[in-house]
Amino acid sequence: MQWLDENTPNEKYKGIIVSILYFPFGLTLAIFTIFQMMALFITIVGIPVAIILSKSLSTFFNPVNKVCVPRAVAKELENRKAKQQIDKYLGVS
Repeated sequence: MQWLDENTPNEKYKGIIVSILYFPFGLTLAIFTIFQMMALFITIVGIPVAIILSKSLSTFFNPVNKVCVPRAVAKELENRKAKQQIDKYLGVS
């Protein structure tokens, strides 16, 4: 898909500009979410929702260049990265 191609030099600069413009909005959203999480932790039923909200806080600060993938793909990427680190430590080419 072409919209996922980040090899063009303009994409880097566009991402930086969008991040700078988005930061005040993301900060406000994160503060409101933290207060919402504290209110949800008061009840037992709200704790799972608060945990899910806490996982989304990183997206509020950096929404640019994030791609959602299925768990199986993410797990495979983690396995490949771990294998590369093991090969690096063992000196395998």
